[in-house]
Amino acid sequence: MKQSLSEEEHKKAREAIMIHVHKVVPYSLMIAVASGLYLFSQVFGEISDEGMSYFQIVLSIKVFLGLWLGFRGTS
Repeated sequence: MKQSLSEEEHKKAREAIMIHVHKVVPYSLMIAVASGLYLFSQVFGEISDEGMSYFQIVLSIKVFLGLWLGFRGTS
């Protein structure tokens, strides 16, 4: 995009795009977090006496990062 626009046009176009991105992304993140929490509750399974499985550990990390991004995106 920068190659076909002048510096000022590029700056205006980028600002216009970022306004829309800032309106949409927080809601998309919250939907992703909500669906992730639902899936987490459905797929996580029981923790055995031996501890969490590799899948449960990876899923826990993913949930933590998703929640962090979701809360960070809405504040």
